[in-house]
Amino acid sequence: MTPLHIELMIHYYAHCEPTYNPEAPAVKEYTLDLLKEGLIDESATSGSGYVSTDKGKAFVEKICETPIPVQTWI
Repeated sequence: MTPLHIELMIHYYAHCEPTYNPEAPAVKEYTLDLLKEGLIDESATSGSGYVSTDKGKAFVEKICETPIPVQTWI
């Protein structure tokens, strides 16, 4: 999983419009990865063409639960 995978997953979770560059090779490839993992499904009603699955929603919610790291000096 790369930062672009996470960015796309959050986009499909939160937005119904197309991604900023849906024809970019990396966006196409990484969207296919998310489809294969079962995190998104194709959708005729979404402007982006994809919707988050229950598995995808759970994944994004886990990301959002991750605490922000705190730097400490010992």
